[in-house]
Amino acid sequence: MCLQTISVMNGTVMSMVIPCLGGRLVSGSATNSKPADRPVTAIPGAPPELADLSLERTDHYVRLILPGWWRTCGWSPLGGGLTRARNMFILRVHEDGSRAPSEYPPPETTLDRYCREHHWSSPTIGMMTAASMDSCRWAWRNEAGVAVGVILTAGLANARRAGDRADYQEKNDHALPAGTINILAATNAKLTDAALLEALMIMTEAKAAVLSEYGIKSAVSGLVATGTGTDCATLACGEGPPLRWCGKHVLFGEMLGRAVMEALSSSIAWEVNR
Repeated sequence: MCLQTISVMNGTVMSMVIPCLGGRLVSGSATNSKPADRPVTAIPGAPPELADLSLERTDHYVRLILPGWWRTCGWSPLGGGLTRARNMFILRVHEDGSRAPSEYPPPETTLDRYCREHHWSSPTIGMMTAASMDSCRWAWRNEAGVAVGVILTAGLANARRAGDRADYQEKNDHALPAGTINILAATNAKLTDAALLEALMIMTEAKAAVLSEYGIKSAVSGLVATGTGTDCATLACGEGPPLRWCGKHVLFGEMLGRAVMEALSSSIAWEVNR
């Protein structure tokens, strides 16, 4: 398996680090497929508050390694809900529309087995996508001792709008279109349960805003999509400055929303222009 390090310090992988206005936001992408001899120990551009995070990226997965058992909130086949995690990863699976869902093991079984095979410490958040790992992008924002980072992959073939007619029934057992936007986010701040849930709302609205800007249409209704039919998102938080809220009126809500928009915009630009 071809292992890539995402680093601006070696010649095997090209990374793009783009400062935003004021130098408060950076984003990047790995674009070289040459193998590297070791995983990264830090993520390029990560602010000091999140310097202990690391990222491992291969042709088959992207994994965010947390410095401890951080509290997490989100939805994903493996480890969803309000819980704790040490690893968060997105696994690439191959499309196969010729097989019905019942012919595959449950997603959580596949993801858990993958973790065990790679000896990743539990607990772990796991997501799936058919999107290329070349769609992986990340962005950071930090201010006043608080930092937030977003790492995501994006596929658009399964674009949907909230409220679209449902096109899956378990009794029909037919394969759904592939295409998923998966978002992993982390902050050093210590969020309340309410703030964690509110943060997921901000992440979702930011995603919908980017899809609107690009004019991505739902395959069902033909209207502007707000996501895909299989999106997942999780936010992990540390033990830093306490935050009670995460809305549009507070700085953290702004930081998180802008990070999601920066990373997703870059990923979609790659997808539509390749």
